[in-house]
Amino acid sequence: MAAFARDAGTWKPIAPKWTRRAGVWQKVRKGFADVAGIWKPVWSSDIAVAYHGTGDPGFTFSGVPLPEVGQQRVMVVAWGQFNGGSFSSGNVMGVALTPLVELGSGQSRAGIAAAVVNTGSSGTASVSLTAGASGGPDLGVFSLLGADITPLTTASDATSPINISLDVADGGVIIGCAMGRGTLTAGNGWAWSELVEDFERDTLSNDYVTGAHKAYASAATGVAITATASGSVADSAGVAVSFKPQP
Repeated sequence: MAAFARDAGTWKPIAPKWTRRAGVWQKVRKGFADVAGIWKPVWSSDIAVAYHGTGDPGFTFSGVPLPEVGQQRVMVVAWGQFNGGSFSSGNVMGVALTPLVELGSGQSRAGIAAAVVNTGSSGTASVSLTAGASGGPDLGVFSLLGADITPLTTASDATSPINISLDVADGGVIIGCAMGRGTLTAGNGWAWSELVEDFERDTLSNDYVTGAHKAYASAATGVAITATASGSVADSAGVAVSFKPQP
């Protein structure tokens, strides 16, 4: 239904917003900005919404932003596990996950998977591994509006601190996840550079999993990211995915 405003006692429809481009008036595309004559997606902090909980048998979340008409929504699951096996299966909001990147080092393992889910504002996320401690992995879920499920680049690292380098596209976003085993500092197990931490969970006796992200207005190459674990670290694994806007 069109929006209306009262003008001199008469209800009148509110005209849509327009912008003049190359001498032509065009309707402003919601979620986009005109950059040098090209419509580019606008990413803001509420585009990537993080939820977190135990991944097996799953946890329920709500408040997921709905996509606009013609816009794709990619649900991203970042997970970490102490003494766990590799990714076996998983789903988010009833749609099967596709694994994008994964790394195991010692008894630490981290991965990122995703699915295109264009309907619904609530649901459950779960990840099952081939083996591992009971309770399953701990994970975070991100909602990306207007993203392509095929990554621009992925990266992983098992050093301490974790060092990752990725390229990023115009209007892209990077999501990272790390798992560390040892005696990490309770409540402050990880510190990120470049990315902003969204969640951190103690999976077992001060073994922490963490997830983080950052949105980018402009393309860049070789974006350097570090994740530093606090306290004593026996082994760690970190992964990251650079998502680009949908074609």
